[in-house]
Amino acid sequence: MKTRIFRKHAGFTLVEVVIAIGLLSMVVLAIYQTWSAVLRATEAGSSAAAQVQRERVALNTIEEALGGVRMFEQNLTHYGFYVDTSNLEYPVISFVSRLPESFLGGKHFPNQPLRRVNFEVRDGLESGVRELVMTQAPVLAIPDDVTVRKHQTVLASGIDQFYVEFWSTTVEDWINEWPGTNGIPLKVRLMLALKRKDGEPALSEDIQSKEFSLSAMPVTKDIQNPDPKSRRPSKGPVSPNPKR
Repeated sequence: MKTRIFRKHAGFTLVEVVIAIGLLSMVVLAIYQTWSAVLRATEAGSSAAAQVQRERVALNTIEEALGGVRMFEQNLTHYGFYVDTSNLEYPVISFVSRLPESFLGGKHFPNQPLRRVNFEVRDGLESGVRELVMTQAPVLAIPDDVTVRKHQTVLASGIDQFYVEFWSTTVEDWINEWPGTNGIPLKVRLMLALKRKDGEPALSEDIQSKEFSLSAMPVTKDIQNPDPKSRRPSKGPVSPNPKR
């Protein structure tokens, strides 16, 4: 008769299983928290980079428009360089520019490279959100004529700060007002900042700044309409002893 031998198999107790599950949960939670922190940091970095890119695109668009500025002194009604600072918070700039075909919104003005361009900050569709808006219109358009075709482009949304300064050769310093409409500034400095994602105002380090020179000069009346007398051909040298 064979005798059966019963062996005791090793196993886990209930306490050991609970402890193991608890340790595994702690490891999974730590991994999740780390992954969430990395994801939030990545999203914050991408959002900040996108915001800086929007600011740079807006500033580059204004620079490109100012690079083609044109002015004829004999027709300042249509070609004046205007800066309105009556709104103490944000200025309004308006000027005539010869723009390339690739300029933003150019397809709406075929064969009309010379256009009046306005830049101003307005209230957006969302409450409390302000937008930097560029408006383009034919150069000879009457400002208050509602029938004139105009094109508006929102360059940036969520504006917190927008400044424009001009170099004054009189005081040898930057000024925030352009005193006359019959001249073009030599240099312009733009500053732009959007509100932070949490809705708080931008800090000084958030401000994007751009400074550049303008090569265009006003076309004076003498150049545009020279005196006809000045174009008469010379009679040539006169002989000191003319023949009789």
